Amino acid sequence: MPFKNLKIILFFLIINTMYSLVYSQDSIYVITQDSLLNKLIKIKLEVNKEIYEKNYYSIQLFSGDFNNAEKIYLEFSSYFPNLKKTLTFETPNYKVRVGNFEKKINADIKLEEIKKKYKSAFVLQPENL
Repeated sequence: MPFKNLKIILFFLIINTMYSLVYSQDSIYVITQDSLLNKLIKIKLEVNKEIYEKNYYSIQLFSGDFNNAEKIYLEFSSYFPNLKKTLTFETPNYKVRVGNFEKKINADIKLEEIKKKYKSAFVLQPENL
């Protein structure tokens, strides 16, 4: 009988030792981050920004020659100082666009206000719709 008790005690001792080795959290890991990863993250953020901008509605005020586009671009701030504006070139015209609206209803509401000054303004839909 004493030998049987010794086997049981030995069995539980082995199980306990194995359990502590398997489930212990004493290891320390050092993680080093490659500088290339930082560059990739920066590029990914830029790509996400481009996608973000393409998924929002904007209002186009003008499309035509540079002189008129620049004039409208510069005067727009005096009428709507809090609205983001861009002047871009898409062959063969310069375009003045304003705003980044998540919902079309918001763009339409702002369009009604803008049309009081810029009669030919219209809402542009995102490219991927």
